[in-house]
Amino acid sequence: MLIRILILLFFLLILYQIFLAIFGNMREGIENPDYKDYDKNSPCSANILAEQNAGNIAYLKQRLDELMNLKETVMDVCGNIVTINAQLNGLANAQSDKANAALNGQSEPVNVSGT
Repeated sequence: MLIRILILLFFLLILYQIFLAIFGNMREGIENPDYKDYDKNSPCSANILAEQNAGNIAYLKQRLDELMNLKETVMDVCGNIVTINAQLNGLANAQSDKANAALNGQSEPVNVSGT
């Protein structure tokens, strides 16, 4: 019974994906709200295309600059992760040492400090 329900569920998911592929309004890539479609019938279309390409390049540069700001944040987070990893390794080693000492009968009272 469970297998039939799972088969039905996967079949419905596949049908839903086919429906979305046929009838869905899918847009991929960067969505520029300032984008204007090219006028291919204009005699000055070369100049218009050059201006629109320049505008698109400026928009892409703006998006890349935003991503470069994220690079600094990612590097800060990576540094924090390395520090936390080192601290966790130190805690795990200390806990292992205390457990080994307790098993060997050499247990000392544990001093806990910090906030």
